[in-house]
Amino acid sequence: MQKTRVLALGCNGLLGFNFAKEVLKNKTFVFRGTYNKNSYRIESDQSTREQKNFLQYNPNVHSRKLITELNDFQPNVVVNFIGNSNLFEKSKKKHEVQNLKSLKNILLSIESSKSNIEHFFNIGSAQEYKHSLHPLKESDPLAPKSEYAKSKVKCHKYGLKWASQNDIKFTTLRVFNVIGNDQFKENVILKLMRLKSDEKLVFQQFNAIRDFVYIGDFISILMDIISNHKKIKHDAINIGTGVPIKIPDLIGLISQSLKRDLTNNISVKAKGKLNSNYANISRLKKIIRIKKLKSIDEILRILIKENTNINIG
Repeated sequence: MQKTRVLALGCNGLLGFNFAKEVLKNKTFVFRGTYNKNSYRIESDQSTREQKNFLQYNPNVHSRKLITELNDFQPNVVVNFIGNSNLFEKSKKKHEVQNLKSLKNILLSIESSKSNIEHFFNIGSAQEYKHSLHPLKESDPLAPKSEYAKSKVKCHKYGLKWASQNDIKFTTLRVFNVIGNDQFKENVILKLMRLKSDEKLVFQQFNAIRDFVYIGDFISILMDIISNHKKIKHDAINIGTGVPIKIPDLIGLISQSLKRDLTNNISVKAKGKLNSNYANISRLKKIIRIKKLKSIDEILRILIKENTNINIG
């Protein structure tokens, strides 16, 4: 059986690093990855670092470095994790400009290379969709509000146009809320778990409904998608659990798990309208066989076990 050659761009981020870490253990893939200037996740993990399968690459400038890598490695599949999602950037237009510029530079390098790529997967975001009270399908309207989400929609549209001109399949993977234990980046669940008795967490969107997927499940799904890339013709695929949970209910579950009431640690800036964002994964189920995904209760138990500094009871 011929192994799939996978080039992953942006392995310094949470998703890219965890993907690289697992793919390197999998014998059905041949793997290479890139990272930008920050490689602290790779450097902090000895088994991943020792593989030496990584190339430093800055997507903000067009250079021959990626072209050379494409020619030498000859990937079948490219997965692009690159994308600035920092919500606290002072420049509100930075995401929109930088993320699209990075994608354009990557695709220009592919055009300029002698590689024979079959499929390009671009990591998108659930934030691209218009909020809806029903589970979101890939065909639902896109109505991004944040600059990050707007940039992802622009990348999606540009990528599809580029793919049609270059006879390469392009698919945006719209990822819902991936949760995992990461020493470099906190998620909302870890923030709640780590609250001290005198601390408060401010919620801008308290009346929110979200879809949380465990990092290990996300990686397994992504590897299965890549293994089946030859039969995929969709321009977008949702990756989530399809199981909604309200933020107040999430806080209640965390309180039960920690055996302490977090109600007094929560500050609500404005309840606002019901803000719902969870996945319809019918398309995903037709592409791959989905194993049992971890429930929110199971995710909480894993995070508590992995974080010994969390105060219980």
